Amino acid sequence: MTEKSAPARILMDLQFPPDWRYVRHLRMLIDSFVKVSADDADLGNQVGMTAAEMAENAVKYAISENSVLRVRIDPSAGIIRVEAENDASDKNIAELRKLLDQVNAGDAFQSYIDALRDAAMNETNESKVGLARIRFEGQMSLSCEVKDNRVRLVAERQKDRGLQFVVL
Repeated sequence: MTEKSAPARILMDLQFPPDWRYVRHLRMLIDSFVKVSADDADLGNQVGMTAAEMAENAVKYAISENSVLRVRIDPSAGIIRVEAENDASDKNIAELRKLLDQVNAGDAFQSYIDALRDAAMNETNESKVGLARIRFEGQMSLSCEVKDNRVRLVAERQKDRGLQFVVL
């Protein structure tokens, strides 16, 4: 019998055009991959939902054909990180920063409830609930980095629930 080694890091880099057809499939791929790797269905659902919400934003606001989604899970460091990167207009960058300020203010649950209420009262088709959902349901912290018109939206969390990763 061979001795099991420490769990390996999970690294996924996916480049895709701004096309809605990819979003559902990205969620299923990442959800399934994380469930198997982490042996945790809840974590798979949370990371899959986070990746899908971020990919949806990348598709919705991209001004070029170059969107990237990254998933990093490092068991030894205890970090889960999902990034979506795309080119965006100055207007959309300003809107993202404003929305992040709202979502990151105060309690995650209350921010989510506020976003749901605002979406229900909004007469446009834009719900803007996704980032609040990531923060609350995904239990992730949110930030963004901007260089020129390249936006990197980052969702990150420390593994604080004693999650165990399996070695395959």
